[in-house]
Amino acid sequence: MFNKDDAFVVIFKILYYLMCTAKKGLKIEVKYFRHDKLGINENYMCYILNQLEEKKYISGFSKTHSFVNESEDVKKVTITLDGIEYLESERMQTIKTYLQDKHQLEWWLEETECN
Repeated sequence: MFNKDDAFVVIFKILYYLMCTAKKGLKIEVKYFRHDKLGINENYMCYILNQLEEKKYISGFSKTHSFVNESEDVKKVTITLDGIEYLESERMQTIKTYLQDKHQLEWWLEETECN
């Protein structure tokens, strides 16, 4: 049904991680917010983050950011109220259920403090 590099799967994982870190009062760990952790290339990651910022689902993303350098700038990215609302949408909940059924959500989060 979905692939790990489908845009909406990646969007769900990004927003879910940001929501988790916000709820738990954790700082974003760059190593869990990298394109290779999500199984995509850097340009695709930047494209998705740019789109999320344009839609106002996240804030704090620098369009000049390079994930290769693991810049501290990525730690400034936060989920917005619009992002939280979108995360609760039917589309995102369908992806969440799919990932849980395939045990892909737990695998992705098991190394973080968000599990």
